[in-house]
Amino acid sequence: NSLPNAFGIASGRSGPQTICVDSGVGTITLTTGVLSYSAATTPSLTLEGNGVTISGNNASEVMDNGTSGPLTLDKVTITDGNAPGGGGGGGIGSVGTVTVTNSTISGNTAGGAGGGGISAGTVTLVYATVVQNNSSGGANVDADSLTSFGSVVAGDLNCVVGTPHSSGFNYSDDTSCDFTASGDNQATGNNPQLGALGPNGGPTNTMVPDPGSPLIDAIPSAHCGDG
Repeated sequence: NSLPNAFGIASGRSGPQTICVDSGVGTITLTTGVLSYSAATTPSLTLEGNGVTISGNNASEVMDNGTSGPLTLDKVTITDGNAPGGGGGGGIGSVGTVTVTNSTISGNTAGGAGGGGISAGTVTLVYATVVQNNSSGGANVDADSLTSFGSVVAGDLNCVVGTPHSSGFNYSDDTSCDFTASGDNQATGNNPQLGALGPNGGPTNTMVPDPGSPLIDAIPSAHCGDG
């Protein structure tokens, strides 16, 4: 079954839904527009990506959960999204809750205000990389509230957030995300020294820190499970 069809099926069912992508799929390039679900009967949707990369083909926003419940992404890379009106930016647009875990959102563009990477009511980042997304009037992340642990947000104006909360060990190249908890590293001009997005041996396409990157060993082993 195709991923757009799976989102459509999930929209027609009641109760929490989970979509699992087979391992080894590689890249799914959207040719029929944004992945969306908006049925009032769907209180939450989890996408278990198993390393999948989802590309908007520089033609559309990648995901939009409309007025439905929380959207959770695990082991997913979102790239090359383009939303001319803002929306999610090219990455993810939601009026509800978005949780991003062990995932990378990069290379997305919003033509208007909003988050080039994520635009949502409530955003939670756990071991996430949200970098090099942009919008003409927004940031990498645009949210009413943001909670983040062990994540990197960098590469443009990073956050437009009403209520920020850091759980520690985040990295940013400006101070807009208010990463001020223990282990955080935020400063204008910071450089995470990440390599290009690509298959680096993990479950998803990733941006591996270059030698000498401040991200290397930035989280003490005693705190690795805190997320």
